[in-house]
Amino acid sequence: MNMEFEQVLRFNLCRWHRNILNSYWLVLCVTIVTESVIYRVELRAMRLSLFFNVLLPILVLTLIIGTIEVLSRYFRDDMLSRALILGGEAIALVLSLANLDFPYVAATFVLPIWVSLFYFEPQRVFRTTATSVGWVACIIVIDELTGHYIDTVGIVTILGIILGGSYLASHITARAVEMLKHLKSTMEANQDLLIQKVMVESASKLDGLTGTYNHKSFHEHIGGLLQQFSKMDGVDIRLYLLITDIDDFKMVNDAYGHQAGDIVLKRVSDGIRHHCLANDFLARYGGEEFALILVDRTRDEAIHFGESLCQSVAALHHPEIDGQKVTISAGLARYHSYETKDDFFNAADAALYQAKQRGKNQLVFAEESQPVEWDEPGETMSVDDDSVPSIP
Repeated sequence: MNMEFEQVLRFNLCRWHRNILNSYWLVLCVTIVTESVIYRVELRAMRLSLFFNVLLPILVLTLIIGTIEVLSRYFRDDMLSRALILGGEAIALVLSLANLDFPYVAATFVLPIWVSLFYFEPQRVFRTTATSVGWVACIIVIDELTGHYIDTVGIVTILGIILGGSYLASHITARAVEMLKHLKSTMEANQDLLIQKVMVESASKLDGLTGTYNHKSFHEHIGGLLQQFSKMDGVDIRLYLLITDIDDFKMVNDAYGHQAGDIVLKRVSDGIRHHCLANDFLARYGGEEFALILVDRTRDEAIHFGESLCQSVAALHHPEIDGQKVTISAGLARYHSYETKDDFFNAADAALYQAKQRGKNQLVFAEESQPVEWDEPGETMSVDDDSVPSIP
């Protein structure tokens, strides 16, 4: 059995140990009542001693069960299970020795066998059975030596009860182990199916080359965002859409091949992803075009993001195309509550088109329709601050 299966078998074992101990205390209570009744009945015949046949067995049983009770506070589950089985054997031995006049009491050696059943270990059941049979043999010898005769029917009956109980316990154990293994295999199969389902769903949402979200996921995400924002009446929404396109990417594919082009495309997407924040949504919209949804940014922050994105992509090194520079053009648009999803997208797309028309490698903001340019690397555009409070 592997570690996971053993953990299943040990599930809630502490509670079952408590139940077994409670059953031992119950046996003690029943013994007190039974021995008291037998003593009163047999007292007239003067066959029983109050101390040896009643008080001493009860005292010994109390000592045995009390010891196990104390050990249960310090022993680990494995050690405690052994103590409980040995305790069951000791209880059966005490009851048998205290009632030699009643040989069938030896059948109580089935008790430790049934205790061993709780651990679902066939070998433990067999070992406990062998020990119990050995103790019964000792009881029979003691009976013969003390003049307490046990007929053949009694011996067969006692052994039949013990062996029959052992046989039933072993089959119950085997059945339980079989069911647990089947449950384990079923859970593993369901887990594999769940993993496959997650992988399939993930694959359906992601672009295979770049690892970004795909065209379908982009429309689902932006549609969900706009639906949420439509319920926020009177709230100033800070939502921007940035569409980028790699400049002259067809020339890269034509000159260096599609394999080199894929490497460049992947490097550019990684560079864009590196600049994104946790709430940003990056998707490969199609071909060499990427769409970014920017949430909870001011106008300055959105423009600065698009500007720095153009600069960082232009600074990437591409050994696959002999170190030539690859640039992007970008169109930025801000969402207004009166716009539809198509209006919002078309505004950013139109800004991207203007960036292409005006020389590429630049950002155009739709509300201004003017390119955002920089003279030196690292220099940013200065714009008037129209910061608005963030959406609660």
